[in-house]
Amino acid sequence: MDHLEQLRSTAIERGIPADAVDRIGRFLRVAIWVCNANRYGIESAERHGGVVGQNGGLPRLPAGTEWPYADISGLGRLPLPFIASLDCAKLPRADGLELPADGSLLFFLAHEHALHAADEQEFARVVHIPAGTATVQVEQPPPHDDDWFESGFLRPQSDLAALVQPEMPGWFDDPENLEFESDVVQLQVGDTAYLEDLRTLFKELWPPVTTGADLYLGGYSMELGIGENAEYGMAEESIAHDVPNRDRLVEEETIRLMSEWIPLAQFQLEDQVHVGRFLIRHEDLAARRFDRTRSLTMFTE
Repeated sequence: MDHLEQLRSTAIERGIPADAVDRIGRFLRVAIWVCNANRYGIESAERHGGVVGQNGGLPRLPAGTEWPYADISGLGRLPLPFIASLDCAKLPRADGLELPADGSLLFFLAHEHALHAADEQEFARVVHIPAGTATVQVEQPPPHDDDWFESGFLRPQSDLAALVQPEMPGWFDDPENLEFESDVVQLQVGDTAYLEDLRTLFKELWPPVTTGADLYLGGYSMELGIGENAEYGMAEESIAHDVPNRDRLVEEETIRLMSEWIPLAQFQLEDQVHVGRFLIRHEDLAARRFDRTRSLTMFTE
């Protein structure tokens, strides 16, 4: 039984009408929270299925493969800081997130440069290493100028554990914010008579984890303000500023993009004011086309 069916069947058993469950339940997403193995206390990695990857430090790369670089016109090549690597075979499964069954995913991002670049994709990279690929442990970071990296080039190294965490949009926990959502979302939500009952049930089925994570896979993209998520930013870019009814078109395009794209990985950077966000289309994730991942770095202050 998947998470949506678990919510639906339990809610109906408790007398909540099926149509109310279906209207609200459509917003349920399932994420994988990847955390420092010590975040939840001693032996937390073992309690959550063992170590699933490495945060920071130096990665293992395919034999004969160079470290990912960005080519900067007039300035040469900039090595991209390594964020984390994940062992896909050890990750838990999450509904709606079709990660590879095996192999490794590596994430690289030069966030200071990505944020201000005309095309930030040059400063971000997702590397999929299929299972069975010969790899070597990188012993030394590539040559680089520390002045180019305000937060430092190497992140502190730690083991990572993972847990599955169902998610709902922000308005689900704070219904007063629903009035600030788009007309499209409000229409989809409809009658909120059973919202409190569903919120209580949701927290009963999946008690909230309050300690956060180092990386978030799947779920919802992080917001800078109410409704201002990564997909909203993509919609803003794609709709001309002089078209009639632009606000409505942006709202509709945001909803469409949220169904087409999914957050592959999101993570707070060491400076605590930048967030890395890698999004990918569902069809590209299924086809393992990680070169089509889109980076949308966020500055939070």
